[in-house]
Amino acid sequence: MRTAMALFLMFNILLLGACGGCTRKQPDNKEQNFRNFPIKSFIKVITKIEIQSCKKDKECLKGEFFSSGSGITIGTIYGGSLVLTAGHVCDVKLRQDIMDVVKDYKTSISIANYKGRIVGAKIVKVAHNERDPRDLCLLFANDIKGEYVNFASQPARVGEDVFSMAAPAGLFHAPTVPLLRGIFSGPIGGGNVMTTIPATGGSSGGAILNSNMKIVGVLYATAREFNNVSLATSYVDTVLFVDEAVRYFLSMPVKNWKSNL
Repeated sequence: MRTAMALFLMFNILLLGACGGCTRKQPDNKEQNFRNFPIKSFIKVITKIEIQSCKKDKECLKGEFFSSGSGITIGTIYGGSLVLTAGHVCDVKLRQDIMDVVKDYKTSISIANYKGRIVGAKIVKVAHNERDPRDLCLLFANDIKGEYVNFASQPARVGEDVFSMAAPAGLFHAPTVPLLRGIFSGPIGGGNVMTTIPATGGSSGGAILNSNMKIVGVLYATAREFNNVSLATSYVDTVLFVDEAVRYFLSMPVKNWKSNL
């Protein structure tokens, strides 16, 4: 996960995702819902970089290199699944110093469902740059279907219990999924929110769920100095991103998404 300590200083900026002025009754069955985690919607996202050759008169380490993140299934269509994760999980690139010596390389993304079945995935839309800083990504994985999770009807409230399914440090032993719990701490500006869900590398992309097990954001960062505080995308930004991504997905021919998977 990318470290975002600077964002911790932005408490003075409020977002629509804070649901200012709204009221909501807390669910009476929080513990029952907590025991009914939608683990069948959990996804581990696996990225691979294959370095094939080095530039002339340069030395580089050839081979396959892997990293992982987390995700959640938000819908099934065309015999496959739509998976929501963090943008930097999908944005597979080599550092510039490595690019200076590498000639040919390939990247690919695959997903593993809660049973451990692995299939290839294709990026539908990714946001992770200066033009669109929302750290979000939507993937399509063909020939794999499972349960999916819907979005909440409104943002989480400050002080509300929130939950996540993720693979911190890559830890995931199918069909057992790490189940994490914290408190929604509030907005910190720039379309980001803070929670006390524990996180580390590999947690990125894990959906933030409310007590009704509905999506209210996506984990993308933590602090190296204190992993019990994590950052996530706001409810509003997440909903808008998914709406844009799904519209684009549906506008393209089905063969575009099923080819080369």
